[in-house]
Amino acid sequence: MDFPEKFALRMQKMLGEDYEAFRAAMEEENPVKGLRLSKKGVKNRAFIEKYYNLKPLPYGLDCYELQEAFDGKHPYHRAGAFYVQDPGAMSAVASAPISVGMRVLDLCAAPGGKTTQLAALVGETGTVYANEIVASRCRILCSNIERLGLRRTVVTNMPPERLCPFYDRFFDLVLVDAPCSGEGMLRKSEEAQIEWSEENVSMCAARQDSILDEAAGTVRGGGYLLYSTCTFSEEENEGAVLRFLARHRDFYLCDLAPEIAAVTSRGRVLNGCEALAKCARFYPHLAHGEGQFAALLRRDEALGCGGIRKEAAVSRLQKAEEAAVLEFFRQTVGKIEGISFFKMGSVICAVPSDIALPDAALAWAGVPVGEVVKGRVVPHHAFFSSYGDAFVRKLDLAVDDPRLAAYLHGDTVPAPALSDGWCALLADGMALGGGKVVAGVLKNHYPKGLRSPS
Repeated sequence: MDFPEKFALRMQKMLGEDYEAFRAAMEEENPVKGLRLSKKGVKNRAFIEKYYNLKPLPYGLDCYELQEAFDGKHPYHRAGAFYVQDPGAMSAVASAPISVGMRVLDLCAAPGGKTTQLAALVGETGTVYANEIVASRCRILCSNIERLGLRRTVVTNMPPERLCPFYDRFFDLVLVDAPCSGEGMLRKSEEAQIEWSEENVSMCAARQDSILDEAAGTVRGGGYLLYSTCTFSEEENEGAVLRFLARHRDFYLCDLAPEIAAVTSRGRVLNGCEALAKCARFYPHLAHGEGQFAALLRRDEALGCGGIRKEAAVSRLQKAEEAAVLEFFRQTVGKIEGISFFKMGSVICAVPSDIALPDAALAWAGVPVGEVVKGRVVPHHAFFSSYGDAFVRKLDLAVDDPRLAAYLHGDTVPAPALSDGWCALLADGMALGGGKVVAGVLKNHYPKGLRSPS
């Protein structure tokens, strides 16, 4: 690849004798990809590891190098068994002290790699709030949440300067995976090569300052702010951290997880600030993956916790709708507790009762259950993906069962052993979709936009 001339000069100055190794790595035609298992995929770990010839990464929960060609149409991928993600990108989240039960904000979230990685780490008692400013990218984010069957996520679609004032010291951890000049993507993105310029680097740095300032107030006392980019420039990385610390004296830099040190370079010291060495730079000549930068900051514990300044005035269900939804749950997954219902447009959503929703541009909350039509619930695909493994009525097909291919094509599927009613379809135990059994035949409810052409 042809580096932009000024970019090459900047990197030579930054890396010195390591520059040639960096350049050689950037010129590799087939960069290594990564694969991260979801909660669904863990139960089929052995098969997935063998099928894709996976090599475990030394950091991150269920993170691997993907050493074979990726088949996005494989039933396991469709069922949300895994998420394909750059190894370097995985390292950012893996570097932070994330634990089960945390309340986390992913402020610049699309397409969803880090959001879904965070969701796996905070578990069934934690909550991930994800925001994306671009509507088209927000839809991609929601589709990945749906595919992985996540139940405790909230997605908003608005600029950080409008969203962040809703949250007063609310989060245990806030991730700002900031829009950047994308220098780490130069070898696999022609667009990144064309758009690179020193002026764009400066513009991105100014935007990052603004986003970080908005994010600061959402971090609770003693909570963490994780800043990451996929670029190499000092202005956008250590420079952004240094400028932030000068404006926000209630934050300080922390050490990253020790597993990250083996695959990264220490941060660059600027203006005599030795603490910047605690940051991490992920280079392609040090480990497989694209460029990544990470810095972990902690807020003064004395500041305490706050809350959501204004909760959403959500549309509650009418009595007839609530009765229909409760009956639907009883027939499909049995009695369910700790769930509240509300409507987003015409779609009824099931949200854990302990999750506070902001009065903002909600794009996704909890699990979309479906719509009430003529007194009965017509389920949303997300309900099958999220609750399929708990269904009373299930059709679990092996990955090589021809009925599974027929289902993905949109065909009906024989189900003679099942009684009539809504049924989840699983691929080797992983919820993929569903349909309605009528007289021993599963009527297909897999979304038309996801179906295989043949």
